[in-house]
Amino acid sequence: MLLALRGAGDVIGEQALIDDRPRSATIAAATDLDALVIGSAEFEQYLKDHPSAAFALLRSLSERLRESDRRRTAAVNETVALRLARQLLELIDHGVDVTSPVELQVPLSQDQLASWIGASREAVARALRELRARDLVSTARRRITIDDLDGLRELIDTV
Repeated sequence: MLLALRGAGDVIGEQALIDDRPRSATIAAATDLDALVIGSAEFEQYLKDHPSAAFALLRSLSERLRESDRRRTAAVNETVALRLARQLLELIDHGVDVTSPVELQVPLSQDQLASWIGASREAVARALRELRARDLVSTARRRITIDDLDGLRELIDTV
């Protein structure tokens, strides 16, 4: 199951270092990357020496918990098309002023999208057809372009 996508500057695996328990998930890189691996003793000492980093980590963990709660609620209360629209918008870098069209830089299959939003591949295919029919997105193999960014946001804001 695809739980989340992470990008440049994101911290991963911190829970295992904090509670000294096995990781709760496995990661896979979609592209080449550079990573810094920090051992638990070094990580703990860094947090002790830099309390502001500990608070930043708490904020990050809190944000991830809220996102997890939002997804569970959405899985029960929202259509697949709406959940998919939310996730497509999440793929756009936050804080970047963009205009339509926007080609998403993460090549995801329909199976991966389905796993990410907790739906079947068939339901995602229907949702993509619905979004294409509304001229909100266009698709090609493992490529999605948001053609109407404002329209996709309006779809989400109506709920």
